[in-house]
Amino acid sequence: MGNQSAKNNNPALFATAESLSEFRLSASEAMPDARTACHAADAWARVTGRRSVFVSVGLDETLDALPALATPFGDEIELTMVCVLGNDRAMQDVHESGRHLARGVYRMPPAAGRKRSEAEKRKKQLREFLDRDSRGVQLVLVPWSLSNSEIKALIESVVHAAASFDPATASVAKDFVAMDFAAFNINPLIRSRRPLIVPGRRFLIENDPGTLAEFAHEFGAAVLLPTVAAGAPPDRIDAWREGWARQNGEQVPLLSGGSVVWNYALLRSDCILTVDARLTEGEMFGLHDFPFVRAKAVHSLPPELLHETDGARNARSRILAANSARVLRRRARWRAKIDRKSKKLRSLIATAAARSEGKQAPFDPAWISHAIFAASPEHTVFAAEGNGAGMWMWSYNHLRPALYPDRMATIGLMLPWVMGAARGAPERPIWCFAGDGSLGYQPDLFRELPERAPNAVVFVFNNRAWSSIRLEQTFLFRGRYPGTALPSRDFAKLARRHGCEGVRVESEADFRAALRRANEPRDVPLVIDIPTPQDSLPFAGLSFALAELDYLLRPMVAPFIASVVRAAAVGALPARIPRMLLRLVMP
Repeated sequence: MGNQSAKNNNPALFATAESLSEFRLSASEAMPDARTACHAADAWARVTGRRSVFVSVGLDETLDALPALATPFGDEIELTMVCVLGNDRAMQDVHESGRHLARGVYRMPPAAGRKRSEAEKRKKQLREFLDRDSRGVQLVLVPWSLSNSEIKALIESVVHAAASFDPATASVAKDFVAMDFAAFNINPLIRSRRPLIVPGRRFLIENDPGTLAEFAHEFGAAVLLPTVAAGAPPDRIDAWREGWARQNGEQVPLLSGGSVVWNYALLRSDCILTVDARLTEGEMFGLHDFPFVRAKAVHSLPPELLHETDGARNARSRILAANSARVLRRRARWRAKIDRKSKKLRSLIATAAARSEGKQAPFDPAWISHAIFAASPEHTVFAAEGNGAGMWMWSYNHLRPALYPDRMATIGLMLPWVMGAARGAPERPIWCFAGDGSLGYQPDLFRELPERAPNAVVFVFNNRAWSSIRLEQTFLFRGRYPGTALPSRDFAKLARRHGCEGVRVESEADFRAALRRANEPRDVPLVIDIPTPQDSLPFAGLSFALAELDYLLRPMVAPFIASVVRAAAVGALPARIPRMLLRLVMP
């Protein structure tokens, strides 16, 4: 089932103003630069579930935009980048660089003649490529030796293909998961006592929640939404959340990634079934070979099961579950335990946020994050980069629509994402968690927000530091922080200079007033500058840090353990490390 808000087939074409005027392309969005256009196209595709198109003209624009492809490539976002290049050397250079950031690259041959049959042949080859590699990022290289009218026609054909893209019939990539589809066996799921099911983003877009709900209920499994799945189109997230509660009540827990309960479930599970999904290093603590996870098997449903009718899949699950009633009764206790821990975690979060001291600058990020989610409208779309502010968003975001870079992130994508999301979901408010470090890469884009995203609210976690880097320095370098301090900046004043509404809060009363203003009708975006302390650890940040530790320290586990024990014995172990690790086992 596709995203309901994307039923209109209006083409999503993003480019710079110069590129659009070059070929007189219509029904498009002119962005200030190529990288911003690429990020905006990425966000549009995320919030709609449809394929977007980005056009770069010339080698300079293309090289500027290529790094921005890392984020949609890592998250399997449907985006087609059309590069119009002037010579064979440029085509070859972009081909060599871009093939590592795309599922497929189509290099159009230069014009050997002006026959109409040749132009039609090129169009046919292009359409076959677009249909064949329908998932993830596509790269189309077009030579400038073609006439402007031919290039325009080719770009319009790409846009038409994107507009007619139907996620429900998109081909399933054979290498999307690590496991061999032919080796799939349902028996480990039947025999397991603590099974988990992890659905992917595309599964949420294509399927009704009732299908997986019945499957999970009959197999006694909890369902975990990984980061990229929680970034499915807002309409689908809302439908899943509402449909799940309506059909299951408290019977089957549905959890979002990044929480302590998520980590507890992974560590305690004895079978993990991924459904068109991958678990990232951060979501598995970096333990991708499961040395400390009890899971005996990790499987994925084969492609034919992903597109089975609801009745066929439900019948299959009923037959299998009927043969394992005794095991299912055991799993009921496991499922109830996960549900209780999930409720307890949310209660602890609310209590900790309510008791946070010092409700004046600098503010406790836990209290701020909880208050933001509590005050947000139900249909709000949240967004964040993969930084410290983004980790706070994930620590408190339970099953809310959110844009977040799951596997690879390009710094400075926040405001372009806000602009692309606002175009893709104009009826929804866009609230984003931004760090002062990442905003330093894009302050000039504040002037674009009043026209492109008037309903946006930007919460700036201004702690005068690179928080995500300091997190690693805390774990790996005993609290030594070279090169991560930043000067104090007033982003509210900067926003006002660019035509936005800016507020800098210094007290709880200021913050409450700013939240009320965020919910009021406005003609311009609102930027709320919030001073926060430099060293604080979000729940989601703990998973990130453990993943880094695992990657760095796995070759020297024994010396590391010995070092920790020795440091603890002589009183040289920083107190912050045991406290951080204790949060892992809460509640």
